[in-house]
Amino acid sequence: MKKLPKKIALLLTAVMCANMFTACGTGKKGTCKATVTIGLSGEDGSYRTQYCTGDRVVMKLEYTVTSENAGTPVKAILTIPNVKGIEAKYKDGQDIPSEYNSKKNVTTYELTANASKDAEMQECVIKFTPVAVGNSRVTLEFDDRVNESYDVKRSFEIIEAPTDDPINYLTDYEEHW
Repeated sequence: MKKLPKKIALLLTAVMCANMFTACGTGKKGTCKATVTIGLSGEDGSYRTQYCTGDRVVMKLEYTVTSENAGTPVKAILTIPNVKGIEAKYKDGQDIPSEYNSKKNVTTYELTANASKDAEMQECVIKFTPVAVGNSRVTLEFDDRVNESYDVKRSFEIIEAPTDDPINYLTDYEEHW
């Protein structure tokens, strides 16, 4: 009689573990839903789509992942190309470590969320400096628990910073006299 409860306990534990490793506990990939907002602004707080090399850009990222099963951990990878990372923090002040890939010239951040029916909004602020001219695209890709249609891409343009060349400044000044 004592062996039967042990076997049942082991079986229940195995089922619970298998359920934890499936997509949001359902056994199907992509069954969680996500809501994402990415806002880019300069240090002055103005939202725009164009920044100069050397500017400090502030990105506010808000995301929620919902699921029928409570407490399902979901990971997301935030990728920002051609930037030098400065600071990344969750709303509560916890640092978000970054990883730089020199071959691809991208900085990535691994974010997490606990998916549930009443999931709370996750917020983080990431500050960075663009280092290369051109179009840039921030991407947020969730793991396979979230359908890929919820992945987000946000584009912005990086232009060359204006130079304060004293020779051109004097020439322009003299032309007005």
